[in-house]
Amino acid sequence: MKKLMSLVLGTVVGAGMTLASMPAEASCVQFIYAEEAFTFNSSATIRGRTTSSSTIFWQGSTTDPEMMNAIAAAVAQRNRVEIIGNATSCATTGTFRSVGTLTEMIISP
Repeated sequence: MKKLMSLVLGTVVGAGMTLASMPAEASCVQFIYAEEAFTFNSSATIRGRTTSSSTIFWQGSTTDPEMMNAIAAAVAQRNRVEIIGNATSCATTGTFRSVGTLTEMIISP
């Protein structure tokens, strides 16, 4: 009976894990100090560095009006910002590195 119960429990747990699994979404996450914002037509780009001495700039763009306002506010105060973009992975070369289109942005006070 114990063996049967273990088998049933293992099957239920295994099935639950299979049903709950979802494909991972690729993203690139960076923590930057918001230094610059650029607008072009109906899009905005935020750009910043991880430290004041870094020579690498990270940037992400959006067309979402609310996120565009948040970018302007973050740059005005040079806030620390977590930018999350839809790039399949974070770039490893270049002075200007993109996280892709912003999917989320978290501003620290």
